[in-house]
Amino acid sequence: MRCEDVRALLPEMAGGRLHPAGRAEAHLAGCAACALEYARFRSVIEGLGSLADHIEEPSADLPERIIAGLPSGRLRVVASRVAANDQARVALLSLGGAAIGAVAVGLLWWRRTRRALGEATASVQATVGTAVRSETAV
Repeated sequence: MRCEDVRALLPEMAGGRLHPAGRAEAHLAGCAACALEYARFRSVIEGLGSLADHIEEPSADLPERIIAGLPSGRLRVVASRVAANDQARVALLSLGGAAIGAVAVGLLWWRRTRRALGEATASVQATVGTAVRSETAV
C-alpha cells in the first residue's frame, strides 16, 4: 500500500471508526512517516477527548462584561441586542461555528494541495536529474 492511500485512512483509523487491517497495518509497521502521522492523529484525538474533563461554565455576567469592554457606540448597542435575544445569539454562534469549520476545511485542503505539489515537484526534479545525468554521460 502506498503512503497516500494509508494517509487517507489515518483519521478514521485514529478515531476508532476503522480498524487498521491487513496492508494498511503492515504499511504503518514499516513506514516511519505514516506511523508518526498516525501517532499525531491519536494524540490530537486523545487531547480533544480530555477537554471534556476541563469544561467550565462561564459566569452569568460574562456577556455583560464582554459588552462593557467594547468601545461605546453602535457596536455596543448591537452586541447588547444580540445578547438579549436568544434567537440572534444562537444564529451568531452557528455562524461562528460554520466559519471555524470553513477555515478548518480550507487548512486541510491547503495542506493536502501543498503535499501533492511537493511530491510532484520531487518527481519532476528526479526525472530532470536523471535526464541531465544521462546527457552528461553521452
